Amino acid sequence: MMRALIILIVVACGSDPKPAPAGDAGKVIELTGKVTATREAATRMLAVGNVVRADEVIETAPDSSVVIELLHNNARWSLEAGIKSRVDASVAWTLPKQDAARAVEHATSSAGRHADRQAADTQITADRDDAARNAIANSQNERDREAAQAKLQALQQEKSSMTERVAAAKAAAAKAERVKGVKISAECMNNPLAKGCDGPAPSPEEITVKAAIARYRDFATELCACTDAACSTKVGDAQFKWRADLDRKHPPKSAAAQAILAGSSDIAKRYDDCKAKWK
Repeated sequence: MMRALIILIVVACGSDPKPAPAGDAGKVIELTGKVTATREAATRMLAVGNVVRADEVIETAPDSSVVIELLHNNARWSLEAGIKSRVDASVAWTLPKQDAARAVEHATSSAGRHADRQAADTQITADRDDAARNAIANSQNERDREAAQAKLQALQQEKSSMTERVAAAKAAAAKAERVKGVKISAECMNNPLAKGCDGPAPSPEEITVKAAIARYRDFATELCACTDAACSTKVGDAQFKWRADLDRKHPPKSAAAQAILAGSSDIAKRYDDCKAKWK
């Protein structure tokens, strides 16, 4: 299964990144399991608080992860288990400083795991929320009660934020699943949970057929609304030119032409009936 690199951009001024001084490229702010940094054949174990160099190769063991805050652009470079990448060769290194936090996913296969992880974090927050409520109930004095109440409010805010992150992660997972071998419209790519985005986007041929049937329907409506022969002639000439152009693009035996014919039989009858009134 593909591994993913998720880059979280923290609040910072919007400017282009500048190279960090040698030996001062970034700092480890989160770490679980075994994570190493290798430079010129020398490998060292990393720990929270360690500084990493721009030319070091960071490698995470299975079931390990690390978050490194890059000093020149304040990007938080997050590596999941089984990743090996040089610091200044990462996507995070090339990013400019941002005015607002955002996430960039470099492998859609991680989206589902990300959603599961966010949901688990939400459950943990809910458990802490319950613990805070119990602390309020068991408070022996006003000071303890106020402290417990403040903690509960902070946890509730965290829970609200976590719920939004879960929804965003699930949307990313749905988007990732739909990308696999399926043609997707731009609208559904941007919002995979939107109404009508639960299936593949129509093919160019389907779009052509629907547009042709709709245009034929318009001609029939215009012709049936005519009140004199001049109007009928004008609509008829326009329809004739349109039909000739359509036949050039889609010969009568083509799949598109057959689909248009099958989908417009009722419209054709209505058009002919209205046309007969002016003969």
